[in-house]
Amino acid sequence: MWKGRRSTALAGILAVALAAGTGCARRPAERVAGYREQRSAPAPVPPRRDQTLRGSDTLQGRDLADRIMLASEGMLGDAHVRHDRDLVVALGAKANTDVVPDLLRILIRMMHATYPGKDVTVLVQDAQRRPLVRASLNAQDGDVSYTFP
Repeated sequence: MWKGRRSTALAGILAVALAAGTGCARRPAERVAGYREQRSAPAPVPPRRDQTLRGSDTLQGRDLADRIMLASEGMLGDAHVRHDRDLVVALGAKANTDVVPDLLRILIRMMHATYPGKDVTVLVQDAQRRPLVRASLNAQDGDVSYTFP
């Protein structure tokens, strides 16, 4: 039962990856419940160096993170792009760590298609935001290196 759902979610993320390579730069038609809702709050406090930054710092990065979240079907809990080269995703409650290698391959391809010619990095975190694995793509020679923090 879970294997079918995982493959469906991975297929959805792959479809987003293919759409990202075609220059599709529109806002998603629907939002994931509770994800980046607008709330009236006081001015944000700058994060400390040890805190993970929330949200993407460019419009293109935010659109990519939104597309990834909509396609993940609950498999991911959060996604954001920093500096148009670093994608950070956190696994959701429905995710199993068995899907991480396939997910990482799909996400590194999406980042390379979205930001061609740039060195890109994908960091996958568990549901408690602890780093699991980092993949870095060197754009000049096309090599992908993996580190396990």
